Amino acid sequence: MTPLRFRQITRWSHIIASVAIGALLYSPLQDNATFHAVVAYGVFPFAGLTGLAMWQQARLRRWFGAA
Repeated sequence: MTPLRFRQITRWSHIIASVAIGALLYSPLQDNATFHAVVAYGVFPFAGLTGLAMWQQARLRRWFGAA
């Protein structure tokens, strides 16, 4: 996978996760316990990981031995 393709995938994943977090905060879905749990324990950590992956992309490529 090229660095550009990796960045595009992580960027769009991060944007989609951010939309879900925004929906939790600003929509009537915040009262739904299931949606709250999914976002709090699944989407929020995923958004953090994709943010770290975009920030440290060069280091991750070196660490995993990609060219």
